[in-house]
Amino acid sequence: GIHVHDVATGQTAALGAGAHPRFSPDGGRLVFDRCADDGDALTGCSLWMADLTGPAPVLREIRGAHPMARHPALSPDGTHIAYDADGRIWVGRLE
Repeated sequence: GIHVHDVATGQTAALGAGAHPRFSPDGGRLVFDRCADDGDALTGCSLWMADLTGPAPVLREIRGAHPMARHPALSPDGTHIAYDADGRIWVGRLE
């Protein structure tokens, strides 16, 4: 699973299952993927974002991404997300 630790407060939060976490350039958000498998191959993935600016992380699923989206990254200004799916790089605008 994914855990975040706030050095300023000393608090650690568990965000649940996930992989390939990436912080936004300002450190206020974290994107990651969550995938399911059948024991042999991946069967689906989703992208998630954690808002880390409040007293506790707030999670939301990023809708509209490819059903096998993995390895997310945010643009420097935080308005776009890029990810890998089916051997291609996809880019989308965050709203």
